[in-house]
Amino acid sequence: MSVGPTPFSRAVISHARQLRAARTTTFSTRRGRFAADSLNDGEAGVGSTPRPRKCTVLVGDLHGQLSKLTSLWEQLEHNLGVGPFSVARVVFLGDYVDRGPDSRGVLEWLSTLGQRHAHQEHVFLSGNHDFGMVSFLGLCASRTKCGT
Repeated sequence: MSVGPTPFSRAVISHARQLRAARTTTFSTRRGRFAADSLNDGEAGVGSTPRPRKCTVLVGDLHGQLSKLTSLWEQLEHNLGVGPFSVARVVFLGDYVDRGPDSRGVLEWLSTLGQRHAHQEHVFLSGNHDFGMVSFLGLCASRTKCGT
């Protein structure tokens, strides 16, 4: 079942549309949990030669869902086209960890993304769940009896 983008990504798209015309493609696996939105970039400045449009993809709220992330990645390649997607700008909006079964897998997958897709531009923002984990790990590192 496909639903619309998250409220945050909807706001980002709204602001981007005010700056330039945009084409939006949305993929989602669950309402308000996992969405990617695609904007086109590449507007030429006054008196300049138009440059090729570059696709920008926004991905938010992964929450440890590695299988959904890999499924989304395959859908993006299929629906946007391998060529345009191979040089896309992919912005991850945070909340990589918590709730899902494989936060570590998501972090490992993201950490190798540059090696697997060297021609893409990747931007990683942190969300409140990510700050919570960093805070917890910092607290845990300072205690002598904190371990597994």
